[in-house]
Amino acid sequence: MLYVTKEIRPIYEPDADQQLAWMVWLGQRPESVMRVAERLPPWLLYRLKSTGQLVEMRSFSEDGTVTVAVLKQWNGPHVFERDVFGVDPADLEAVDAEPSEWRGR
Repeated sequence: MLYVTKEIRPIYEPDADQQLAWMVWLGQRPESVMRVAERLPPWLLYRLKSTGQLVEMRSFSEDGTVTVAVLKQWNGPHVFERDVFGVDPADLEAVDAEPSEWRGR
């Protein structure tokens, strides 16, 4: 499977059409976006190292930053859902996508 390792459970597993569309999309992006997007596919869940929050990928910027979504599904019912702009990709690490991940925090 493209960009998914056995160690990390994705939010969803892209089918062949989605993988092809992703590769075509990557090929049409500026190099700065392509370099970041190749490392951070949208079907994985990420942890913001600086805050510990679990986030989904939303978009990639030409300045090398990304936009992520902080959602209740991953962080618990008392989280204010929002998109966070200007996130440094170095602050993200892929984690298993399990809705119960936030429990016990």
